[in-house]
Amino acid sequence: MKRRFLLAATLTLTLILAAACGDGQKPGSTVPSGGSGTSASAGTALDSRVFKLAHESNPGGPLQVYAEALDKHLKELSGGAYSLQIFTAGQLGDAMACVEQCQAGTLDMVIGGYGNFSSMTGGYPGALGLPYVLPTDVDSVRTMMSDSEAANMLAEIIGEKNIHILGWPLEGADWWSCTKPIHTPADMAGVKFRVIMSAVGLATFEAYGANCTPIPYSELYSSLQLGMVEGQCNPLSSIKDMKFYEVQDYLIDCGSSYLVHCFGMNSNTWASLPAEGQEIIKEAVRLAEDDYIPYLKDEESTMVKFFEEEGLEIIHLTDEEKAMFREKVAGVPEVFANECEDPARAKEIVDQFIADAAQYTGA
Repeated sequence: MKRRFLLAATLTLTLILAAACGDGQKPGSTVPSGGSGTSASAGTALDSRVFKLAHESNPGGPLQVYAEALDKHLKELSGGAYSLQIFTAGQLGDAMACVEQCQAGTLDMVIGGYGNFSSMTGGYPGALGLPYVLPTDVDSVRTMMSDSEAANMLAEIIGEKNIHILGWPLEGADWWSCTKPIHTPADMAGVKFRVIMSAVGLATFEAYGANCTPIPYSELYSSLQLGMVEGQCNPLSSIKDMKFYEVQDYLIDCGSSYLVHCFGMNSNTWASLPAEGQEIIKEAVRLAEDDYIPYLKDEESTMVKFFEEEGLEIIHLTDEEKAMFREKVAGVPEVFANECEDPARAKEIVDQFIADAAQYTGA
């Protein structure tokens, strides 16, 4: 709460100071066509900017809901100067290609899973996917990520690769879907399972005993349909958005992880904005999250019934069954750290994430 108050106060002070510095349009500022200048506050004009943002949800999917909320608040806070041109899944290539475009500056903003940021950053963002570390309820995850020192460490690392982190959009607790019922690690043994392009996903499902295959998210539906893989791991919102339920028979509530996305802006684009513009974007991100979290909660409460109506069998692992899977992955943090570019740096991030999360999980 204190952090939100300070952010709002900073934005207000920035706008007041900008207004006090002049009584008209600044030399060289852009005036939108048909108007006398777009103002965030009386007496100050922002250059008109349309930021290109890409994400990996389909139209109507969870990240599209988030992006539309962000666009709304950017327009309101900037007096219409800032807006988004939103590209949904596949329009500009797969998620990893979009991250690379943002790094190069041909795309202003990108929202992608940690696996899509891992290859260019030494693997460290995979710490977000460590099994049985993060809390699995949305409020705890949001609060943790807003105050997490480990998240700040990841933001610094991603920033070194020319992408400035704006936030960590959530999508939901991960569930497994499969063509076979899974209750124990013995059931997972030999199952052809899709994993994300990250060392942590591979290490996790290999520890469970699965036959792992890394597959881009955009190719997952067809891979399930053709039997190249039998199962996958994603939040319910993704399983619905991408229609994975059409080619799966079981949904398993595993309670192992929570999908946190990375939301970044090209660092050069960020640096080109005035302080007032940067504060507006920060505040718009916070307000978009405020709008988005109730949507996530509502979706989670209704989707299980939707999948049941679609004919899927729902399996809720018992505490004893979860403990069996947790035991299997006890060594994954160490395996993950050793796969990163600098194992010592990775271990520091892992240890910090575990410490940050323990405040919310009691572990």
